[in-house]
Amino acid sequence: MVTSSGQSVTILAVTTLKLLCINAFRSSALLAYLPNKRSSLCDVREDCRTGEQKLLSVDMVLDVGRSLNPAIDIGQIEGSFMQGYGLMTNGEFTYDDNGKPIQDSMYKYKIPTAATVPRRFRVKLLKYSDTFAEQVYSSKGIGEPPLMLSVAAVASLRFAINARRRDLGFSDFIELSAPLTRAKIISFCNP
Repeated sequence: MVTSSGQSVTILAVTTLKLLCINAFRSSALLAYLPNKRSSLCDVREDCRTGEQKLLSVDMVLDVGRSLNPAIDIGQIEGSFMQGYGLMTNGEFTYDDNGKPIQDSMYKYKIPTAATVPRRFRVKLLKYSDTFAEQVYSSKGIGEPPLMLSVAAVASLRFAINARRRDLGFSDFIELSAPLTRAKIISFCNP
């Protein structure tokens, strides 16, 4: 990043001894109470024969404090959610007989792609939230909390698996463990 005069912001800050960061916590009491309200709802299509799943829509509501740039915050939220969705559905680590990881490169580890992102992905930032004067610009966590909201996709898959099992006459409880890969979905849907 450069100034209008063409000088590097970093070099300018170092030469003029300007602080480029802000310390967020001025009180240890604040650390005990940093609420970040959030909720998500997912619509996932599942094919019990092939184990294939498709994330159709995501609706999320998050309390991020006062957003300085909602477009950037929403991008971070969407990316974090998709990372969590990948962990919940594809993030399987397997090992060969010698204990060597099979997914030992980016080419062998499946991550969500642009095609994985649902066509309808709505994120709503709460306008008014309980903020503290001690927080920098009334900010709250943006990148990490949405990762856990991806469990809504797992819940949606569970409902689909349970419906399939009921149709087959099974009513027993099954323990699902993430990641819910294609192979696991097939085995859960077809006992």
